[in-house]
Amino acid sequence: MKEKAITRTILFFVLLFLVSLFKRWFFSFDLSTLYSFVLPFIYGAIVGYLLPYLDHLIYVYGICPNELTSQRVKAYFSKGNFLSGIKLLFLTHNERNKFILHTAHFQLILVMVAFWVVSSGGSIVGKGIVVFFLFSLVIQQLLELYEKRNINDWFCAMPFDLSKAQQVLYVGANLVLVFLLALFL
Repeated sequence: MKEKAITRTILFFVLLFLVSLFKRWFFSFDLSTLYSFVLPFIYGAIVGYLLPYLDHLIYVYGICPNELTSQRVKAYFSKGNFLSGIKLLFLTHNERNKFILHTAHFQLILVMVAFWVVSSGGSIVGKGIVVFFLFSLVIQQLLELYEKRNINDWFCAMPFDLSKAQQVLYVGANLVLVFLLALFL
């Protein structure tokens, strides 16, 4: 579990560094650039990267509130012991498979929203949120493909199963798409 968190954190900082390098934010030591672009983008990136974890809370409180793990997590949270509840959510991550945000349908919608937000010239915070939200989902797929050798859970509502080659192609295409969106902020 710790290795997975470390890998996700390293990949987060790699993309953040690549965007900052591409946008030449490191070459400008102007405080207005820092406050206008860099910090808002970093705030958006952090929020976007953490948003997929809301899926676990949606599962606990909405989708399957009567499961034993859901009841235990809610008990921890009601007692104010948030750290133990979050730790339990991480330890039992593989038990849950009925997600809303961790599906190919949602990812397709998010890709369209991300393209619209990035191309519209709106808020840099919003751009950071949508790009890193999508990046976090793609990293989750990449790690599942590496660990489980299968990401068909993401396609649970679809009437087909992807072959191993199709899964790799799907994740690779999504990764390229995220990098393109990130570089053209």
